[in-house]
Amino acid sequence: MNNRTLIICGVAALILVAIVILFVVVAGIFVLPNLITNNNRTLTAEEIYDLVSPSVVEINGKGDGFTSTGTGFFYDKSGTVITNYHVIEECTYATVSLTNGSTFEVDKVLGFDIDRDIAILSTTCSKSIPLKIRNTSVDTGETVYAIGSSLGLTGSLSNGIVSAAERLVNGYTFIQTTTPISNGNSGGPLIDEKGYVVGIITAGWDEGQNLNLAIPIKDVNAISTDNPMALDELFESVDNFIEYESYCVGIRSISVDDEATAQMIVNTWEKRGATEDEMIALMDKYGASQGGGQLYLIELGDLVEEVNDWCFDRNRKVGDVAIIKNYYGYTICYFSSVYEIKNANNNGISYSEFMVAYQMDKRMAGGDGIYLDYIVEAYKIARQGNTTYGYGEDAVVDYLNDLYLDYGERTIIFRLIYQNDNTYNNDIVDYLNNREDISYDDEVYILEKLGFTVDSDGNVYWD
Repeated sequence: MNNRTLIICGVAALILVAIVILFVVVAGIFVLPNLITNNNRTLTAEEIYDLVSPSVVEINGKGDGFTSTGTGFFYDKSGTVITNYHVIEECTYATVSLTNGSTFEVDKVLGFDIDRDIAILSTTCSKSIPLKIRNTSVDTGETVYAIGSSLGLTGSLSNGIVSAAERLVNGYTFIQTTTPISNGNSGGPLIDEKGYVVGIITAGWDEGQNLNLAIPIKDVNAISTDNPMALDELFESVDNFIEYESYCVGIRSISVDDEATAQMIVNTWEKRGATEDEMIALMDKYGASQGGGQLYLIELGDLVEEVNDWCFDRNRKVGDVAIIKNYYGYTICYFSSVYEIKNANNNGISYSEFMVAYQMDKRMAGGDGIYLDYIVEAYKIARQGNTTYGYGEDAVVDYLNDLYLDYGERTIIFRLIYQNDNTYNNDIVDYLNNREDISYDDEVYILEKLGFTVDSDGNVYWD
């Protein structure tokens, strides 16, 4: 090789190096920033759908004589699904279906929160594509998307904005959104413009226009997954154990004078292997002198703490019995099905309404039962009417006006049933402020149950 050849090779090498350097510089200026931006850029609706839909599932559950349809989404790579608790409430079997047609069974409930309406499910899907979770809060005005099985229409996509980043409802903070949702959307993801989950769709107001709520996704982190159980085990556990603040519900109790009588009743029931109805009849028989078995709620004065210690055991099952000594003799507590509570009134009054009425009575009248009866009757008139008052708002007003209650008490009961009627708002607040026998905490509870919002400074607001 001569010197001329070496010079040509050297020049070629220098040119090649210059080209490589130039490519790196250009890539650094134009290409790499675009790649980085594309990983975190605002997506179109089409891109949102393509990204999210493979990770969203339709949930179909079955219970005693009913079916349930909702939405959920994959939370990790091993088939864990997030949804609303009410989607699987009272279900004993459920499946999740993917957009590609694959169907898997729900094998465990890893954790749940009834009040927050969240359930974490494990499925027989061993490989899943999880959605990305946003770890920062949303801002009012952001564009968001929902995807789910609206009225059974699988994979329906809708969008809107965050109309209130933090909306306080019944003591819990929600994301309020204008994103249209329908029955079946419950449990589905609320997605931001970059494809991250910010919330779990949970509810809306039928009376309004796109006034919908989502649970902030961070609330999932507070749910324990230490005690997973099968769906039918969850149904049995929740159906037969209800804890409402510091009171037991779903148990019967009778009082007897001596331990021998108490033990005889329990032994008779256990020896017979009696059904729940037979046990209740047995307790009614021996408790006749005490007014019969007490259904729905138990509050035994100084004994309530001992009873709570017993019945708040999460392992309590229908049919469990305890004999608890009190100052006047012995109390037999029988853990009963809450089915009777949920169906105690055949006029459309729900269990939750019954319990709210009970707590309102506790706070307004010390638990003497007056308000409880009035509220339940007002609900009945509002729902189905009666021969005296008819039905609807006017009928409820007529009924309340006939009661020996003052104006403030009547308006509170009216507002409890008709939460969207703001006619008496100022009167209610003024009345409660003047009730010296009601504590501040109880006043806040009453106002929040009536649909008001009370901030940390004690200021009262309503929509």
